[in-house]
Amino acid sequence: MTYLFLDKIFLDNNKIFLDKRRFRMLTTAEAAKIKGCSVQAIIDALSQGKIDGEKFGWAWAVKENRKFSEWSPMKVRQESGRARWSTPKAKKARKSA
Repeated sequence: MTYLFLDKIFLDNNKIFLDKRRFRMLTTAEAAKIKGCSVQAIIDALSQGKIDGEKFGWAWAVKENRKFSEWSPMKVRQESGRARWSTPKAKKARKSA
């Protein structure tokens, strides 16, 4: 195991770990779960400056602040994405992958 220490943030085998008590930050997966959207929607919002975060190499850390709590993903886009992945063809593709 290789650790890259960046103050209180370190990476381990493509996973990001944070000292949440000090930074009040989330991984993109945690932020997506809280907001009920995809990880890609969180990454897009970070890239566009709609929510605050910091990029560490390839990984993002989302700041859990007022901007994050006020932001909400586009409901129509999230619903259409879920509909596409719930079709029988998509389910079959996921099983074979």
